[in-house]
Formats: sequence, structure tokens, C-alpha cells
Amino acid sequence: MTDVAENKSEYWLVFENNEVDLCYVDRGFNVNVEIEVTAKKQTKVWMGWEDFDEAVKDKTLKFTGPEKYTNKAAHCLGHSSVAHIKKRQATLLVCSH
Repeated sequence: MTDVAENKSEYWLVFENNEVDLCYVDRGFNVNVEIEVTAKKQTKVWMGWEDFDEAVKDKTLKFTGPEKYTNKAAHCLGHSSVAHIKKRQATLLVCSH
């Protein structure tokens, strides 16, 4: 992640047995793909608030590595279970007593 403290900027997505695990500690696996993205952008894409392909196109979400792995990035990153729900418009609620 490019917008967080350096000691919290590296995470590892481990893809095994058709499941993805997010690790905070390097478990010593070979790195096949490097992903460069801000925490804010990754959250927006994961929540379905912004389009994955558009983020790749405008280079706010970058993948480096062999094409056979980078092509699977959308599958590995996935979306949250609520990504299909449209984001509500921000509203200001005013309470009076």
C-alpha cells in the first residue's frame, strides 16, 4: 500500500487450494506478482464502488509479474460479499429536540 506507514505497507496474498489468505508476515514464498495501490483505492475496488478494470487502466492499481499470474489478479483480489450493493448517497441527518 502506498498511502500507509512503511512498516504497514506490505502484505502478502497467498493463493492456495482455490482460497486467498491475507498475510501480514512474509512466510517466505516466492513472490509471483507485486501489486501497487493505495489502501483507499483497494478498498473502493474491493467494495465495488470503483471498477477494477478502470483502476488498472488509469494505473491507480498496478500489477508487476508474469502475465499468467497478473491475468488472474481480479479473481485473486475478488470483491467483498456486499460489493453488489450500490453505495448510498451521503446525506446529512439533522436532529432537533
